[in-house]
Amino acid sequence: MKKLSYRFSPFLVLVMLSLGALACNLTQNAGPPTTAPTPTSSAGTPTVTINSPVNGSEVVRGEEVLVQSTARDSIGVTRIELRVNGFIVNTVPSESPTGDTEFSVIQSWTPAEIGPATLEVIAYRASVASEPARITVNVRESAAQVTATAPLPVGVTLPPNDTVCRARVEVQGLNFRTGPSTNYPIIRVLTLGNLVEIIGRLGDNSWWQVRDGTTVGWISAAYTTATGDCSLVPIAVPPPSPTPRPATATPTVTPSVTPIPGSPTPTFTPTPSVPDLVVSNIDGPTVLQLNITGTVGAHYTITVYNQGTGDSGQFTTSFRQPDGTVIQLPIVVNLAPGQSADLGVDVVFDASDTYHLEATVDSGSDVAELDEGNNIRTLDVVVTNMPIPAVTLPGGVIITPPGGIVFTPPGGLVITPFPIGP
Repeated sequence: MKKLSYRFSPFLVLVMLSLGALACNLTQNAGPPTTAPTPTSSAGTPTVTINSPVNGSEVVRGEEVLVQSTARDSIGVTRIELRVNGFIVNTVPSESPTGDTEFSVIQSWTPAEIGPATLEVIAYRASVASEPARITVNVRESAAQVTATAPLPVGVTLPPNDTVCRARVEVQGLNFRTGPSTNYPIIRVLTLGNLVEIIGRLGDNSWWQVRDGTTVGWISAAYTTATGDCSLVPIAVPPPSPTPRPATATPTVTPSVTPIPGSPTPTFTPTPSVPDLVVSNIDGPTVLQLNITGTVGAHYTITVYNQGTGDSGQFTTSFRQPDGTVIQLPIVVNLAPGQSADLGVDVVFDASDTYHLEATVDSGSDVAELDEGNNIRTLDVVVTNMPIPAVTLPGGVIITPPGGIVFTPPGGLVITPFPIGP
């Protein structure tokens, strides 16, 4: 990557060096956290408890943390949401449309920044939210610095030290079915933390064909985490579908006005309501500086929006990371027309370069949309070894190098230094 050089007056250099720490804080904390919901309901609210890890646990940056929680509600918990420092990082919906009176889940989070992190878990009954269950964990640079180890959740065991592709069950009572759809009969249910071998898949990876003991069946991939090497798992042919449910006839609407005598009575077929999902924004820093370890982390918020005329139903969103690997973001249960959802992801960069982050809404092609060609959005991020000052001078003057983050207060003046000479 070609290095850039700048020449500044001695006064400006002195000011930028003295306030460099402030600049780093501004770039690493871009974007406001998601506001915690206010629970209101005449029928009461769900309750939720974080079972693991315990408050004050220590974890290692870049290593997966498993957060196990249990929610209860007299009517039914429809989803559980995990937030870190105010940002949504994982959402698990219930398999049942009406929810579960007791719902236990494991949610994964990989910390990208060193220091204390506040974890909140919120349970929902549709739009009715619980009070958050809250703990603080401390993120360390290495395992050698950890003194208060976070134990694995009860019932969870580490997979064997091999490359076998397995699925870890992330909910209590996952339906193990004869085929890859909720139309297929249930063989039995799998418990939280179960490990089952993956032997096949659908083409979009939305369902796994697995072996549990000597029984072969299917489970929804949305409620699992894959471990081992799953790159060679073959596409499996599903068994014949069960008897389809009878189709519902499209209704017709007759006008309430009295027709003209002798003229035919008109009928009106309602215009179908069709969703259209887009990634409306990827919010996060676009210029970052590597730290002394040669890495830098940042948080990005992906906003997905339904600009169509019908409800979307459940869908997935994928995110392409700096190394090219693709991860699945929390599942969105439904977006009504005009609604949006913010999905958070922590990203770690480990070299100076220009990176192309990419988010794809409805990555599993679960939604029949008005336009299937507008589901992708990208964001370019420049990572450099050079300092990226953003210095505030008296009077609200902001000084930033080209490509840096510029913030102009009301009435303030922005000065952008530029290279001098060739």
